[in-house]
Amino acid sequence: MAGGKRKRKRSTRQARSRASAANAATPAPVTKATATPTGRNAMARGYARAEEKNQAIRESLQPYGPGERPRVVIYAVIWLALLVANFIYGAITVETDTGERDNVVGRIQNIGLMLLTLLSAWGTWRMKYWALLGTQTLIAISVIVLTLFALTTSVVWLIPLSLAFAGASGWLFYRLVRVMARIQVAERDERDARRAARRDAERL
Repeated sequence: MAGGKRKRKRSTRQARSRASAANAATPAPVTKATATPTGRNAMARGYARAEEKNQAIRESLQPYGPGERPRVVIYAVIWLALLVANFIYGAITVETDTGERDNVVGRIQNIGLMLLTLLSAWGTWRMKYWALLGTQTLIAISVIVLTLFALTTSVVWLIPLSLAFAGASGWLFYRLVRVMARIQVAERDERDARRAARRDAERL
């Protein structure tokens, strides 16, 4: 009897040791939370990487020197001059079927747009950020209008002309983006210098 009890106890201990060894050898289940980072952390890391790239691009940009004017700015001014000529032509030749009053309104609209375009051209030549922003807006609107015109016009020879002008305007828009960034760097440096000078004056 005693021998049978000892055998049962021994077999029980062996079974328990085998079970504990099996549990130790079995890897813990990998949950979704431990296997992959949370969406919020991944998004935060993505934003951090994007900000690092943007900061590196901003640091690589050098402001323009006094009197320096890239060639693409000259192209933009020429583009604006063509737009001014178009508004002048529209103000002269506008004619509607609804009466002289609408003709006057059309002339006033064309003259107003012409003046705004002239202001934008002047500021663009002077390398002003606000002017280049207005020029970019005019270019974007013209690309949309010319593309829609090319898709809807029944005059065949105007289609390639409109698309060519829209393509040139799109290229001009793309090239002006870097120019605006460099001008913005220069304006930011000027603001920082003025703030530093103001702080130094307040300390004295």
